[in-house]
Amino acid sequence: MKRRTLLYAGMGAAAAASYPVWRYYSGKPSSLASVNAVSILGGEVTLDAFVLAALAKSIKGHLFFSGSEGYEIARRVRNRTIDKYP
Repeated sequence: MKRRTLLYAGMGAAAAASYPVWRYYSGKPSSLASVNAVSILGGEVTLDAFVLAALAKSIKGHLFFSGSEGYEIARRVRNRTIDKYP
């Protein structure tokens, strides 16, 4: 590997590592009062903000809603042919 190639790769890695992705993963539910959802049996249920906050605290990952900041980045699919909602 040439020194110039190594330097370019290092600069690219440093630029990617310094991108502020962390701001999209705050884990805080948005300011929605309630969310309509579908239960496992197919019936409609409404989840209020308290339940959503408890869910956000109980899971290891992050909870996003279709209008919240970071939703579009989190829902991106690497293979665009299987994207259900393009």
